[in-house]
Amino acid sequence: IESNTGYLIHKNGDFAQFPVVTGQKKWVRYIGKTYFAQTPSKDWKVESLDHKRRSITFGDGRFFRLYDEDGRTAYGIHGHRYSDYMIEQDMRYRSMGCVILTDEMLDVIEETYALNEGVLDVKTRVGVL
Repeated sequence: IESNTGYLIHKNGDFAQFPVVTGQKKWVRYIGKTYFAQTPSKDWKVESLDHKRRSITFGDGRFFRLYDEDGRTAYGIHGHRYSDYMIEQDMRYRSMGCVILTDEMLDVIEETYALNEGVLDVKTRVGVL
């Protein structure tokens, strides 16, 4: 979260590093809720791939739903119509709490998700894992 950097880590220690967009560090009002939009620091699992309609907010519509210890959450990993632009910026705290990736990185995540039989462990952290 702190550096807006994602890591896709294999069990053998190999990894890929990539830029991400995370939640704004401020209070927001979005879809009828008021909350602090910084992406929470916690352990998650992706257990479903939802398909939203193509839009500015969700890009091509792929939405990797994040689940925590209490189950399904409103958080996810998804694209955005302007994800390439946002990722090129120095300030990448722009989402409403979700993790935003480029379409190319979403392709990699989707392939990894499929190879991992529909489950991905995800950690969002401030600082070192």
